[in-house]
Amino acid sequence: VKSEIIREYRPEFLYRFADNVLCFNKLDYRSQKILAEVEIKKELKKWKVENDIDLEFTSLFLDFVIEKGADPKEGARKMRETVEYQIKQAMYDLHRSGGRIKKGTLDADIIQQKAFVIKGSENG
Repeated sequence: VKSEIIREYRPEFLYRFADNVLCFNKLDYRSQKILAEVEIKKELKKWKVENDIDLEFTSLFLDFVIEKGADPKEGARKMRETVEYQIKQAMYDLHRSGGRIKKGTLDADIIQQKAFVIKGSENG
């Protein structure tokens, strides 16, 4: 990698970085799954604190988020944005249809390419 960088950039530019060059490898599925789970759990914790709503998620929702959020160029940032968007959209759709929950499960419809909430207990 270093030899390719030296060929591509001028020495004046390279000296600014000295030997601190980092290489990022494409995330494999296992890494994407771990990242997605961490981001989903973080987002669900925010929903619990800010809205007093307990949410869980299915493996189908996890796979759906990985499919939508995997981007080799943007890495974790894209996954985080996808998780946030899909959860907010599912909750918005539930709210718009008149649903109110204290507990629920996030799931996904792969055919319609859409996340949704399965209602749990209304009273917690």
